[in-house]
Amino acid sequence: MIAVTAFTFNPFQENTYVLHANGQAILIDPGCWNTAEERELETWLSDNALTPVRLVLTHAHIDHVLGCAWANKKYGLTPEVHRADLPLLKAAPRQGELYGVHCEASPEPLHFIDPKDPIEFDGQQLKVLFVPGHSPDTLPSSVKRTAS
Repeated sequence: MIAVTAFTFNPFQENTYVLHANGQAILIDPGCWNTAEERELETWLSDNALTPVRLVLTHAHIDHVLGCAWANKKYGLTPEVHRADLPLLKAAPRQGELYGVHCEASPEPLHFIDPKDPIEFDGQQLKVLFVPGHSPDTLPSSVKRTAS
């Protein structure tokens, strides 16, 4: 059975989730932005004998991606996100500057999440829901702004 553990990280108070089962874990929206938060997540994973095997982003707002570079260095994970959020992911360091929050550049995804493809974990399939609107790059084309 898949369990879920939540952490609240960074000045934005973002929720990071860890799905875990049978010694493996999926990190979802790693918002840890400083050494203390990175250590908190790392220690929890170690204490629970969990190996992160995937890094999934619900979207690429800065508060959700602050820990992507760390997760890549520590666990060799690259983020998986909807293709439309790639510009946001690439812009995260610049967004951080606007908020006065350091954000190291995230590695680029090697795999993109598609709503028609479930996420496989621990012999189960997790359904991906595409719910555009919160993230500007995932707005349906009918409501995207055009340059004027």
